[in-house]
Amino acid sequence: MAKSLPKRVIPWVLWAAVFLGLYLAKLQSYLLFHSLAEIFSVVVAWSIFAFMWTTRSLGTHRYLEVVGTSYLQEPFSLVFSELAEAKEELAAEAEELRKALAEVRTLRGLLPICSHCKRVRDDRGYWRQLESYLREHSHVDFTHGVCPECLKRYYPEYADNEPGSPEER
Repeated sequence: MAKSLPKRVIPWVLWAAVFLGLYLAKLQSYLLFHSLAEIFSVVVAWSIFAFMWTTRSLGTHRYLEVVGTSYLQEPFSLVFSELAEAKEELAAEAEELRKALAEVRTLRGLLPICSHCKRVRDDRGYWRQLESYLREHSHVDFTHGVCPECLKRYYPEYADNEPGSPEER
């Protein structure tokens, strides 16, 4: 015949199993842990309320009823307030993500570019100026200038008189 656990050990084993389950749930997912912890607190509150309510006739003070009722109310107010806050946060994050997704235009993959004129071939096979292609596929605006080497090569009359040229610095 198999030995059974002593009756005093069973509650400790059950409590250990509950806490082990909560710990394992925390490792798996914080949201799962939080939900289980809230449910656990509601069960404890109901247990305290039931105990206080059934023992209210033993005393002349109404203290036990007040304590039991307050324990019954507290977990529910926490649960509902946290659910409302979480819902608002999720709605705000979802809206923020929708806006970000609408604005995101990224360049990915290989970009064919002419080694001479620096034009870019788009998805339809057309060769376009690099600036117009990047402006369409990203949030880049261009300003044009002339680098010092091109200034000397194409505009030599202005290259010598340019203030702030690298040679003068």
